[in-house]
Amino acid sequence: ILARTIRYAIDQKKTLLKLQRSKKQLKAAQKLANIGHFEWDLKTEKVYWSDEMYRIYGYEPQSVDVTVDFVLNNIHSEDRPKFQNLIKEVKEKQKAIAFDYRIIRPDKSIRYVKGNREMILDNKGKAIQLFGTIRDVTKEKAYETAIEKERETAQMYLDIAGSMMVVINQSEEITLLNQR
Repeated sequence: ILARTIRYAIDQKKTLLKLQRSKKQLKAAQKLANIGHFEWDLKTEKVYWSDEMYRIYGYEPQSVDVTVDFVLNNIHSEDRPKFQNLIKEVKEKQKAIAFDYRIIRPDKSIRYVKGNREMILDNKGKAIQLFGTIRDVTKEKAYETAIEKERETAQMYLDIAGSMMVVINQSEEITLLNQR
């Protein structure tokens, strides 16, 4: 009996160490990828954020109690009505919806985020929890904007050229064409 108890204790310790290592790796991966995750208990309205969610929103991990109202107050005012409709749909239709929106951090900087959500159902098929991830895509948005601006500038120069000009990419697709 003593040998079994010792073996059980050793197995428990190994399992605990594996779990701790896994949690540490998840935190590191989320930080590297700039992805946070959340859980929203639809019955109690309690919201849990990973440490990276706090960082994306501009807060120190675990520094504030997260509620649905807190999340809404951090969403850009132009995106808030869409987000409120999303919450309404989640509750009424028990359906998770992907959504891109902007958040305003405590320092007033704006971040662009991309959210993916998954509805967790009980054994009767009723929605009980919303699980999701948020990815900060602010840098990608800035790159897209810069590329579009460069494209517009190139198009402007093409349009003022005295003769017809065409820009073709490596796949032999026309990417820019002037108005002449």
